[in-house]
Amino acid sequence: EDEDGQKKADPVEEARQKAMVLLAGLLFDQGDEVNDNPTARRGLGALTRGDTGTLRAGHDRSRIVLHVGQAIDSLTQNDENQASKELERALDLGLRNPTAYFILGLMQQGRDNDRSLRYLQEAQRHPDYDLACNLMIGQMSQQAGSLNEAATAYMQALSLADARVVDPDRAEELRQAYEPLID
Repeated sequence: EDEDGQKKADPVEEARQKAMVLLAGLLFDQGDEVNDNPTARRGLGALTRGDTGTLRAGHDRSRIVLHVGQAIDSLTQNDENQASKELERALDLGLRNPTAYFILGLMQQGRDNDRSLRYLQEAQRHPDYDLACNLMIGQMSQQAGSLNEAATAYMQALSLADARVVDPDRAEELRQAYEPLID
């Protein structure tokens, strides 16, 4: 709990909540195509660009938006199976967005850990999801008996968490101190 008595969410839950807001925001913030803040991508262009570039030629943005909207509707009705199908259809149409990868990785965890792992590895490149992804990858690796991979993911998560609580000018130094432990 924090000093106000509010229960703090764990990093995975915090990332899930942020992802839900960002996913919905992609549909509603269509006018703000350019933003100086890389963690706050908005608009249809950003929906299809994500961190990996532009939408491939010939893909239909309106169909991607339709599937993302249907995924959000399914999530609000607690239908994760349908939400997964809709987000995967959007990916098939060219969606490249870390928020979609994170939500898919989260929904697939425990159902299809191989697919979950692939999605989480895409999402973990984004600073909004790196800590949560490493924690989930560590957990899945541990459950699968891959203890070296689990230890690496957990150490990476610890490095990220520590770097977030120190002075920003010391964060890089701290991350470098973890590198020999992670490798």
